[in-house]
Amino acid sequence: RLRYFNGTYVGLAPATNFTAQSEWRLVADQHGWFFLAHPQSGARLRIDSAGTLLHGSGTASSDDYKWRFIRPAAPDFVGPPATPASVLAQANSTAITLSWAAVTDAVRYSVFRATSPSGPWTALNSNVTATTYTDSTAVLGTTYHYQLTATSLLAYTSTPSATVSAALLPPPDPFAAWVAEYLPSRPTAEQLPGADPDADGLSNLLEYALGGAPANPASTPSPSVALEPASSTLAITFMRARADVLYEIMASPDLVNWSVVGTNPGAVSAVTPVTFTDGISVNASSPPRRFLRLRVTAP
Repeated sequence: RLRYFNGTYVGLAPATNFTAQSEWRLVADQHGWFFLAHPQSGARLRIDSAGTLLHGSGTASSDDYKWRFIRPAAPDFVGPPATPASVLAQANSTAITLSWAAVTDAVRYSVFRATSPSGPWTALNSNVTATTYTDSTAVLGTTYHYQLTATSLLAYTSTPSATVSAALLPPPDPFAAWVAEYLPSRPTAEQLPGADPDADGLSNLLEYALGGAPANPASTPSPSVALEPASSTLAITFMRARADVLYEIMASPDLVNWSVVGTNPGAVSAVTPVTFTDGISVNASSPPRRFLRLRVTAP
């Protein structure tokens, strides 16, 4: 649509623009020629030798203001574009990505989503100009169904595409990825959390939690316990290397009865160790003995 904008220039407006600035009337000249006049401003449309659309006064009548309309021998098809085809939906643990084949004459696509194959449908985006779209709002545990439409420059919209469906994948297992990195060729029995393939006294789960190397017996990141002389309290130091593991500090007066005195202390780091100090002083009267240990539990 031609638009005479604020009396300053002539340009193209969207096909859906129906404002007064986009309205023009034909003023007959002679011999089948017309002037294109803007009813709001009175300006007349012309085109210069470079093909640029310009405007002039409402009384201009030179040849560069004259227009003739010729009926084409084979008019262009005016109608909706083809329905989007080859639609695919691929999911990972965080998003679902749609892809499809480009549609001739389409200037934009609309993506619709539903939680039932029959709808109701919600528009996720109605101005997609690429042939891919990533839905980052999907949540784990729900199957989503998608349809697409294509829209042409003249604002004609296609019929909806075939429905495709997808659901987010479960998050990857960090321990399984660690086993694949450090114990790729070991027997399955040696890849289990309770196994100790390097025979260093630390199970795979402890090696994983403390930042060790399960196939290297020289790598023994065991926790250490020390007595703080000033307070007569015990302190345990260890590497809290994983965010997906539960770390519990346990205390006992007799190595029989244990209680949890700290959970996930400090910050997760594979470089800087965590030190947890017990809150009970050890002296000759009460209690005469105190023990600390670390318990690691997989999620």
